[in-house]
Amino acid sequence: MRGAPAPRTRAAPRRAPAAHGAASYRALTEELDAREPREEDHPDLGSFQDAWREWDAEYEPFEEARTFGAVHLCEHGCGFSTLLVVSGPHRGTMWFDRRATSDTIDPVHRRDGGIAGFAEWYLDRLAGFENASGRG
Repeated sequence: MRGAPAPRTRAAPRRAPAAHGAASYRALTEELDAREPREEDHPDLGSFQDAWREWDAEYEPFEEARTFGAVHLCEHGCGFSTLLVVSGPHRGTMWFDRRATSDTIDPVHRRDGGIAGFAEWYLDRLAGFENASGRG
């Protein structure tokens, strides 16, 4: 039909940033953080909020990309979770997402200091639940 508006389409999925590896993610984080708008640099609250929303729209896909190749297995509340890496060089290892307070995703360590795999993490959790219930 002539003159009819185009049908609405969903936005294209966001792509991961080109950076790979801890050093490049750190560098990209620092660069994005340095560009975070500051209220005192804007003439009014509205222009600051607009600038911040635009910056946040760029930052959000970067933060999501930090967990590509991982599955969230356990939610601990307040923005903390445990991840199982399912692809890449850390496949099979467990990580703790603590970005809510420290902006880091750290490996879950075994008692000997190595990075825990899924089976070790799962059995340790089961033992903890048994001990807490008085059955262990």
